[in-house]
Amino acid sequence: MAIVLFILATPDPRKPKKKSISALVLIGGLLGRVSSAPPLPTLSLTTGYPLSLLGTRQYMMANEDENNIDPHEHLECAPFVGKEFMTEDDAKRFYNIFAYQRGFSIRKGGHYISSKKEKATMVRFVCSNEGFAPKSNNQRTPQKDKPHTRTGCKARLKIRLQDGIWKVSVFEDVHNHPLITSPAKKRGLRSHREMSPEDRQYIKDMHAQNIEPAKIHQFLGARHGGTKNLKFKKKDVSNQIAAENRRFVGVDVEATLVYFQKKKEEDSEFYYDVEVDEDGHLKNIFWVDGRARRRRLQC
Repeated sequence: MAIVLFILATPDPRKPKKKSISALVLIGGLLGRVSSAPPLPTLSLTTGYPLSLLGTRQYMMANEDENNIDPHEHLECAPFVGKEFMTEDDAKRFYNIFAYQRGFSIRKGGHYISSKKEKATMVRFVCSNEGFAPKSNNQRTPQKDKPHTRTGCKARLKIRLQDGIWKVSVFEDVHNHPLITSPAKKRGLRSHREMSPEDRQYIKDMHAQNIEPAKIHQFLGARHGGTKNLKFKKKDVSNQIAAENRRFVGVDVEATLVYFQKKKEEDSEFYYDVEVDEDGHLKNIFWVDGRARRRRLQC
């Protein structure tokens, strides 16, 4: 059981008034498995990435006042045509760090798979504002009015596989939309929202104790020195819980269908049927064994 201690420092009335300071001290772990989770690596206060990836100069810049930070000044190396990476993931990681410091989010825009090599030989990463949002053809369900974030931005990074090495073949860094400057808002961009395995385990264990997502988000924020330092939102906590629930439901349904198939092999009169909706989601399961069917035929 976690012990939470709130300490509120009251200013001395004899001294000039200062802002009250509140501290949150967490002692112990919520569960045995949670308390044994390995400590998180030291992270940059600005980028949220491990300092080992950023270098000493970037660490110094990351701890300066955010209003004095120019994203262009603390980059040791921006992408350029000809730059090499050992893997596709290395290229994506590098471009995502660059995107964070510049103030935009990225996504995978497409790839080319060679018919001879049977693997990707070209990958394109684009600004999340690339293209335009597709129009919905569903006229039966009213759509929510929400702003479209895609602006047809052309910023992108294209890499090609040459002799086992990924090389940058195209790099465009001109955006047709404002870039984000606030570190807090940068962390809210999709490609920069990240949840560590330790945080996922915390969420799983606390949800098992019937703790609501908002409280879980606050607890994790305290663990990381404040919710402003988290690289995910309350909605991401809820999505993680929902994904975990769907995973277990899927396992249960699959086990049930395997059992029904086995019963059908043992009983030729055993019957079952599964109803799914238009999206392929399970709606109903019906089954009846041979003895029940024979009983219904009796007068």
